[in-house]
Amino acid sequence: MEAPLQQQLIDALNKKSDVTIIGPAHGDTSTRVATVSFVHKTKTSEQLNSQIQKAGFAIRHGHMYAMRLTERLVEKKYARSAGDGVVRISLLHYNTDEEVQNL
Repeated sequence: MEAPLQQQLIDALNKKSDVTIIGPAHGDTSTRVATVSFVHKTKTSEQLNSQIQKAGFAIRHGHMYAMRLTERLVEKKYARSAGDGVVRISLLHYNTDEEVQNL
């Protein structure tokens, strides 16, 4: 059920030159689930999380209990604090097309 929404979200993030998806940058459900993590070129994950939550969306940011992985994927590659981590959006069966468009 989440696959079309996942693809829609990934397509939208891939169109933004200031956003980098962490992990597979495609919606192929054989290699990923509907949880998408990303970083922004100039904004911290905490800043984005705050802005998006103020718009009414429940998302998270941080290292998601994977500090060493976040250090390797984010801190070293994007010169970010591993503690700031990534923005994570998780889609489920109750999310709608409209919600993904409004993100």
